[in-house]
Order: sequence, then C-alpha cells, then structure tokens
Amino acid sequence: MRAHFVGLLFLTFGVQAQAADLSGAARAVDGDTLLIAGRQICLHGIDAPEDAQQCQRESEAWPCGRAATRALAGLVAGKQVVCQAWNDVKGRLVATCRVGWRDLGAEMVNRGLAVAVERESPDYLQNHREARARGVGIFAGEFVAPSRWRRGERHPIELAD
Repeated sequence: MRAHFVGLLFLTFGVQAQAADLSGAARAVDGDTLLIAGRQICLHGIDAPEDAQQCQRESEAWPCGRAATRALAGLVAGKQVVCQAWNDVKGRLVATCRVGWRDLGAEMVNRGLAVAVERESPDYLQNHREARARGVGIFAGEFVAPSRWRRGERHPIELAD
C-alpha cells in the first residue's frame, strides 16, 4: 500500500520533480513563448493572443498578437533570462521566467497583452483583474480569448477584412 501511495504521489507531483533552471539569451517566439538555447519554453499561467490574431480597440482592428510578441521580445532583448522550468502534462516545457526581478508572465498580463489561465495557476489572476480594470492592451476593447481563437473562433472585426 505504501509503495502504491508513493508511486501515486510521484505520478501526481512528478512533473515538479523534473524542474530545472534554464538561463541565457532568449528570443520571443510569440507573446507567451520563448526560445533559450534552442529549447522552446511556454510561459506558465498565461495565454497571449496568437501572432496572427486581431483584436478591436476604438472600433478598429489592431494586431494584438503581434503587439504581444513585440512586447515580450522587448522585455528579453539583450538580457539574461532565468527560467524555472518543468514538463507539463502535455509534455511541453513550461516555466516561470524572470529578467532580474521582473516576472515575464506577470509583466505580460499587467500590460494587457496576455490573460491569466486560471486552470493552470492562480498566480496571475490578480494581475489580470487589475489590467482589465485599467483597460490596458486587449482589455481596452474586445477580443476573443486566445484559446478560443486557436479553436477557430474569430472576432467580427477580423471577419470583416
């Protein structure tokens, strides 16, 4: 029984046991993904608009996906990025990454260029609420959640093009 319990704990929490530090120069692949030393890293707990995604602001379409990618690229440009990474249940390399004291996931949500993903973590929910209240980035207008956009849902302003 004890061996079964220990095995179950490993299966449940084993993902965290595989945690590793990765650091170095990074390149933004998109608004929530980095490339460090040839390894693709998904930022934990956030979801940014996809690169081709359009959002609406002041009744106009704006390239929110490209804006998110550019913002993350600016945050990491020429800087040492340090990530605490692990493999998630989908096999992706997921990490909490920092430049100095700045948490990149929190910064992207604070700028309104990513949403917090509650099912992954509560870490950025307060940042999400505050960004929405301030009406910054994607919260300044209307948008389709990135997860729904990837499933094919589009904002009417994108369909008008």
